[in-house]
Amino acid sequence: MTRIGGIFAISMTIVSSAIASGPRIETGAETWVITGNIPPFSLETARVTGGGPGLFQGFFGDDAQNTSAGADYRDASRGVSVGIGVTSHHETAFLDHLIESKHRDATTGRMHPSSSMVALFGQPVLVYCSNAPNCTEREYTWRSGFQTVLELEAHAFSRLTLPDGSPQIGEIPCPEPTEILQAYLQRYPSSLTLYTEDDEHAKKWRRDQTALELAAADYQLDQRYASVPTEDQWLALAAARDHLTTFAELRQAAFRGPDAAKERGRIDKLRDLPSGTQLDELKKIRLEYRQWWSTHQNDPVYLPPR
Repeated sequence: MTRIGGIFAISMTIVSSAIASGPRIETGAETWVITGNIPPFSLETARVTGGGPGLFQGFFGDDAQNTSAGADYRDASRGVSVGIGVTSHHETAFLDHLIESKHRDATTGRMHPSSSMVALFGQPVLVYCSNAPNCTEREYTWRSGFQTVLELEAHAFSRLTLPDGSPQIGEIPCPEPTEILQAYLQRYPSSLTLYTEDDEHAKKWRRDQTALELAAADYQLDQRYASVPTEDQWLALAAARDHLTTFAELRQAAFRGPDAAKERGRIDKLRDLPSGTQLDELKKIRLEYRQWWSTHQNDPVYLPPR
């Protein structure tokens, strides 16, 4: 499954065995997740943290004003493990774009073949099913209200015996975790709009992604670079180079813009410059890209052939 902005994805711990001492529940988790059993699933862990992955300055990153929570459940009879993540986002302008990014191909903008928008209990949810219809991996994503995002992952495992007699855990087809989906959709009703995927949705996603790459470069150059210790400034510069390069690649692919390979070489040459000099040169390139974008952002978007 192709993913965008991996730091957005909430870590879902898949617990392989029951916790003998009972579920681990962090204080305050009950505000965000269901901290009881959802038969036939038993609660194993529940957690909550301030800050966390989401939208920051219009792109993917950590925002101290976010709240992230999660819970893990297990149906021991079937070996099904489910992780749920709930994130309250401070910034919401591109939230639906971010949600869809987990289900779209980064190179085309189109929905991944294993993903679709479906109605579960009458509510729109983005679903990923690996090797349909007998899915070994299931993922469900939706927005509730203006700022809350739900991510649910489900797997099923079976204990296998290898030819040499040694044990191994193997992934098997996973049934849909109906009871957990129903419980969380009741607590967090979906605010997504049900739609049928077409090229217009892919074009919009691609246009927004191009804009967000430039916004991400802005953040790295204008804010992150100045906020980190001197020895860590190279991280902001490296991230800025990556975002500017990706912008150039999307600009060429989606808008028939200038040669991205030439731009990549131009940007790569800066990596060995002193930090201050590199910052100035990257800002010059960023300004050129901003000027180009202000003129061409409403140009037609091209998609590769299916």
